Amino acid sequence: MLEEKLQQARLQSAKRMRHLIVALSIAAGLCVAIIIGISSLDVPLTTDTEALVPEKEGQLAVNPEQAREQFKERLKNYERQWEPLVQEANLALWNQRALSELEQRKQQAVTDFSVGEYRQALRGMETLEERAKEILAEKERIFTEELDKARSFLERDLYHEAKLHVEKALAVDPSSPQAQEVQHRIKSLPKILPLLDEAKVARVENNPEKELDRLRRVLDIDPDRSEVAARVEELTERLNDRAFKHHISAGLESLEQQRTQEARRHYLAAKTIYPTRQEVATLSSRLLAQERTIRVEAALNKANKAIRRDHWQTAQTHFAKAAKDAPTDPRVVEGLKRAKRILALQATLHGYSSHPYRLTDDHIRTSAETTLSQAETAAKFSFSLKKQLEGVTDLIARVNTKIPIKVISDNNTYVQVRGVGKVGTVLEKTIHLKPGRYTFEGQRNGFVSKLITVLIPYDRNRFTVEVICDQPI
Repeated sequence: MLEEKLQQARLQSAKRMRHLIVALSIAAGLCVAIIIGISSLDVPLTTDTEALVPEKEGQLAVNPEQAREQFKERLKNYERQWEPLVQEANLALWNQRALSELEQRKQQAVTDFSVGEYRQALRGMETLEERAKEILAEKERIFTEELDKARSFLERDLYHEAKLHVEKALAVDPSSPQAQEVQHRIKSLPKILPLLDEAKVARVENNPEKELDRLRRVLDIDPDRSEVAARVEELTERLNDRAFKHHISAGLESLEQQRTQEARRHYLAAKTIYPTRQEVATLSSRLLAQERTIRVEAALNKANKAIRRDHWQTAQTHFAKAAKDAPTDPRVVEGLKRAKRILALQATLHGYSSHPYRLTDDHIRTSAETTLSQAETAAKFSFSLKKQLEGVTDLIARVNTKIPIKVISDNNTYVQVRGVGKVGTVLEKTIHLKPGRYTFEGQRNGFVSKLITVLIPYDRNRFTVEVICDQPI
């Protein structure tokens, strides 16, 4: 088919060439007659300046020297502008006859120029250029027609027909990016066609997953298939809708059955498909509420276990965690309040136990007794607090019970208890003091005074202190 078209093009070109030769012959005859007529007249030759006046477009130079220069310029222009285009047209592959014709015409023009036939050579160059334009125009026409046919067959997935016409297009323009792209797509048809067949079968079988898989594989091979892309989009939306509805339904069902982790998996899957849909927000709200409930119950269980072990610091930690999710839950509010109260009482009572002798001070003892009164109710919930309460109560009683103190001296030393009172000059005397720290002072004329600081323990029934000034001054 291509050869027939090319043969017709050659016949038309030959016909035009014959018409051109006849026209040139007539023009040459007229020129000879004009020259003979002019030579019979006694007209002086034109000056060099007149000979160089430019001729109208399409007319030949009347001056041989001018024709000579014009030929050289046109030959240079042909080799620079037209000859590369002719070479790119790949005539040797699809129109060897036209290539030979151009080569012969160029050679003839050069030959005419070499023997001094400048006007004839110039005419040859003009004809050569026109013929080159015709051949290149024919090349563009053939290329466009064949490429359009290849694309048409490609769109209908007709592999052999598309392959034939794209090869014809590349024969006349092998460097064309458009033809190469079409050829690349055509070469992928043997891989694509089986996938399209499988997709059609899957569609008949109402198997959208399989159809979508095959069509996506088609797009991986040839992304420019708009009809496949549209079908992929349609199937994707349909399957997404189906999967979305499944995950929402399954998620709600899982929540009803207290399977929170399973519900969260369905929620995340649905959110991935349609993150802004109202159903996702509804499922999320219910899921978060259930998760909060589970966290609160877990924290309360741990807190109660800690209470049973009398670990109130741990209990307070778990109550505080529960309060983040359920700050108004009465169990949380009361539990956190009780834990804080017991811990505060334990810390206060520990302070009294750590410094028992401060309890001899009336103000401190009164404060401690108030704390003990407050701790009586809380002690019902904490065995350790109850033990502390009993210990501090006993401690208060013991540190505020005076014990006998035997003071021994030499009957020459004057003895007194700083901040408490006088003992006097005695050999031995028993006084009564509350447990605590005291300073005994002894004085005697001519002797160095003596200070003795003692701690009278609360767990002793009696205590002895010896104060004698025996170091002379």
